[in-house]
Amino acid sequence: MELSRYANGKQISKDTYNGENVLRFECDGRWSLNGPKFKSSGTYRWLGPDQLEQTILESNHPVQKGQVSTKRIVAEFGVMEMHAQITQEQLQKQQRPMKIDTPGETVRVISFFQRMTLR
Repeated sequence: MELSRYANGKQISKDTYNGENVLRFECDGRWSLNGPKFKSSGTYRWLGPDQLEQTILESNHPVQKGQVSTKRIVAEFGVMEMHAQITQEQLQKQQRPMKIDTPGETVRVISFFQRMTLR
């Protein structure tokens, strides 16, 4: 898993987790993310062919509970990208808060996931 954040077209952070985290989307509209630093789960629903709404119901980061976000999904060749726009206020509620230069600007967040090989 890789999490990249962009503001003004420039990458402002990049976190790589080297297979430590597992994101699962179940057919019944539930999702979960588990790893050494992340434990969260919730619900999702498709809004269109490449867009979903994701709600966080449980998280080891309490400020994230109840957050609802819309994500654009790009999936091909065993890689899924989740694209989201967040405000600076939302950015400060994430695990690793950061400041960007332009007040009020939104931040583009892209999460990259690779399909796991089942053993």
